[in-house]
Amino acid sequence: MTGEGAQAASLVRLTFPDGTTLTDHVHNGTVLFYASPGVAFPATVEIMTAAGDSLAGYGELNNFA
Repeated sequence: MTGEGAQAASLVRLTFPDGTTLTDHVHNGTVLFYASPGVAFPATVEIMTAAGDSLAGYGELNNFA
């Protein structure tokens, strides 16, 4: 994670159309996700502080590639 407010990022959540949710804590500006093959895209991305406050959100993550 880089950019304004990046130092406050603590958790990233991906939510897929089928209800699958993946979360990871930010470590050294990086998150790592693994999803089972066939998970439906696009995913919604939420970046949050340790207190659960939203820093940013993105409506469409089309794939992991």
